[in-house]
Amino acid sequence: MAPSFYQIPRSSRRRYVYVFFGIVALSTIFFVRFRHDQNKTEYVLGRDVILPQKTISMSTIQGSEPMSLEQEQAKRMAVFKDYCRRQQAKTMKPVANETISRFIVNDKYKILYCFVPKTGTTTTKHVFYNLEHGTNTTTLFLGSKHLKFLSEYTDNEIHRRLETYIKFIVVRDPLERLASSWKNKFMDIRGAMRYWFIEHYQSMLETIGDNEPGEKITYQDVKWKHIPFLAFIRAIARNQTRWMNPHWQPVYQLCSPCQVNWDYIAHTETLVEDFHLFFKKAGIVGRDNIIPKMEERVGSRFYLEGFMKIPLEEIQRIGELYQSDYDMFGYSFQEDLDNLIKRVIKEKLHGN
Repeated sequence: MAPSFYQIPRSSRRRYVYVFFGIVALSTIFFVRFRHDQNKTEYVLGRDVILPQKTISMSTIQGSEPMSLEQEQAKRMAVFKDYCRRQQAKTMKPVANETISRFIVNDKYKILYCFVPKTGTTTTKHVFYNLEHGTNTTTLFLGSKHLKFLSEYTDNEIHRRLETYIKFIVVRDPLERLASSWKNKFMDIRGAMRYWFIEHYQSMLETIGDNEPGEKITYQDVKWKHIPFLAFIRAIARNQTRWMNPHWQPVYQLCSPCQVNWDYIAHTETLVEDFHLFFKKAGIVGRDNIIPKMEERVGSRFYLEGFMKIPLEEIQRIGELYQSDYDMFGYSFQEDLDNLIKRVIKEKLHGN
């Protein structure tokens, strides 16, 4: 017959108790640990996270019940206004000239839209173009000649529109926006524009000490080295002017958020639903046909995969640089880190 618990020697009992509570703790908390190496100075989630021996149930990494979009919009506005109240000294500044030049004007419905690249800008520009002209195009390349910008008006007209028009902005999770920017500008686009980005930002390779032969891209008989995602992220994390560009610049540097009394804050992640709600709030009737259908975002597919290979120190630097965007628009850097860790766990579970 097996001995009872109290018949086991005291030292062994103590060991069993420790093991028992250790298992309980692992089953009730989210636990990862990093491989320790005295010579290692960087930790990369996709490489260095080790799962505990105890199996983790996928139910431990499920999300919470979503709120309605009306509730979400109210929450976004409350978070934004609270952030700006805490930044009151900075909100006394006038709207920057660069911001004025980024506002697209829709006089027909009295809307101002500050466009932030890589937040669904092409889609949103088409929506406002179609509203202004009564069309339903999605293929027209919308250059400056097709759109009206606030900077084209007189000072009095600018002031009146800022005071009376509906102000609309689309923002995006900072990590996803960065991933989308790199993939689009350095990988997906073709022709002269892609090579301009690769040529213009060759110095980003300094951040990875790139002295070895790498992937080469030839354009007009000139060979340029490909810009890896790691070099791109490290360059942005250094926050140097030479490596900044509106396609990945923080929103707070582009649209003077706290200097503008916004009426609607849309998220790229819910853009289609946001348009339906915005049309309702703006009194736009009978034009739902110009709202695009929901499509999977390239950045959403790539950003977890890409950032899994980035050292944690660099991700933390990015979080600090984009902290204002996170705080004012209701995103969470900690949730982004959690999502990266969840992705690692899923891959390791499926690999076991």
